[in-house]
Amino acid sequence: GTTATASSDSVQISGSTVIIREEATYVICGSLSGMLVVDAPDTAKLQLVFNGVDITSESSAALYILEADKVFVTLADGTENKVNGAYVAKIYKSIELSEDGTEVVDSKKLHKYDGAFYSKMSMNILGGEKGDGKLAITAANEGLDTELHLTVLGGNIQIRSGNDGINTNEDNISVTAIKGGAVDITVTGQTGEGDGIDSNGWLVINGGKVTASACATSGDAGIDADKGVYIRGGTVVAAGNMLDHFQAEQASVLFSFNGWQSGGEALTLKQGDKTVMTAAPANAFQYLILSAPDLTEGTYQLYRGDTQLMVAAGGMQGGRPMG
Repeated sequence: GTTATASSDSVQISGSTVIIREEATYVICGSLSGMLVVDAPDTAKLQLVFNGVDITSESSAALYILEADKVFVTLADGTENKVNGAYVAKIYKSIELSEDGTEVVDSKKLHKYDGAFYSKMSMNILGGEKGDGKLAITAANEGLDTELHLTVLGGNIQIRSGNDGINTNEDNISVTAIKGGAVDITVTGQTGEGDGIDSNGWLVINGGKVTASACATSGDAGIDADKGVYIRGGTVVAAGNMLDHFQAEQASVLFSFNGWQSGGEALTLKQGDKTVMTAAPANAFQYLILSAPDLTEGTYQLYRGDTQLMVAAGGMQGGRPMG
């Protein structure tokens, strides 16, 4: 509800806000209509074990990591964990308005505070020994955000967000790395835009399973990174209405359509008579990236039911924006 208890004096509780102050491992369970905050020394290394957590904040991020050296979020085996957070505001270092004061013409950001699961520092997400712990993030704006780096090593993460599903937002610095687990992202589009995964630096997919559907009505991508997208392993299904350059170091197939393809329907990737992959992007899309360790160089056909939609070559050359 709106109260909490802790067995350590390194946790400060103020109403429905729980603040973690010191380096340690914290096992967290139960439901909270409030906010979990990490504000520890900049040398502190912390592990947050989610062991059946349900946190809802209607006015801010549900989890906010303000300060710490390293933070590891572990999804305990066999648990279901939920985080539901709201959009707050952007806070700027400096801002320049138009002459009439009605428009922002230049700004430098300091903080964004617009993710449901938000960190100013780098953050790591892990599964337990079995790796079957679940985390469901529901966000009015952005879902899983860091201002530095994000590494996903395990667990089953489902994100439903009004804007970007995952955003690492330090320009030309941030790295989003997915090495294991399963990440399933659907941008609901309630803000009118949103990439599935958006890194202001690099996105590297080395393993695991990534399914990302961008906003159905905007020019956004399933996977997007300012400095480059690198697919080196794992299974990837990325659907959107914009295509950023990506470099595939395992065989991948890119389908580029002239118009929107409906979402929510099962698609089958075939090589001749052999079915090699299935996908069901949640939202309408114009670009579809499919990648998996079992794919090889060659020609592939994409089907919806018995209808062949397109033929494309699969390989490791990567993809580039069309036109």
